[in-house]
Amino acid sequence: MSEVSTTVKYLDCGGYVVTYHNTEVVRVKKGILTLDSSGWKTATTKKRMNKHTPDSIQIYQEKGKWWVATPMGDFEFMDKMRICLNGGGVCYLGGKYQKRIN
Repeated sequence: MSEVSTTVKYLDCGGYVVTYHNTEVVRVKKGILTLDSSGWKTATTKKRMNKHTPDSIQIYQEKGKWWVATPMGDFEFMDKMRICLNGGGVCYLGGKYQKRIN
């Protein structure tokens, strides 16, 4: 499958931004991972996110709902969610994430 619609831009700070079509789906900057589908929760968007996130982070779908598996547990996906890659937690401005209870 071609990834013509996907670009990776490396930042001066050592981070990077992955854009799929016109959506910044992954941003890593100063130890913070930001995920954003901009409402385009497609299999290809999820695939691009998984390809460009650290191995310890996995986006998956179950019963129509997106989840993000992290070393701190699984959290319901929300656009613009932020994950501290140094183990500091999962945060979202203006709200809390729903942690998955197995």
